[in-house]
Amino acid sequence: MRSFKHGRDRMQQRSIPEQVIDLIITFGSWTRRHGADVFFMTKEARSDVRRHLGSTLYAVIERKLDAYVVVSDCSSANSDIIRPPIPI
Repeated sequence: MRSFKHGRDRMQQRSIPEQVIDLIITFGSWTRRHGADVFFMTKEARSDVRRHLGSTLYAVIERKLDAYVVVSDCSSANSDIIRPPIPI
């Protein structure tokens, strides 16, 4: 995954390892918003990750899966942004 400074900073601030970002992109769902792909975890995706990792390792990273990943089409400094979920 190619990440830019802003995304790396957010990952570090929220203690989100790159492996979790890879899991969100690999197993999660995505939607298109404002010229970017937004990846997030659904209930089904979480079940898939649990089966993939096993219950013990899944329990260690479960809370980190609340993040979502924004991957922009543009090549600006804000191309990859990691944020916690937006409250609804």
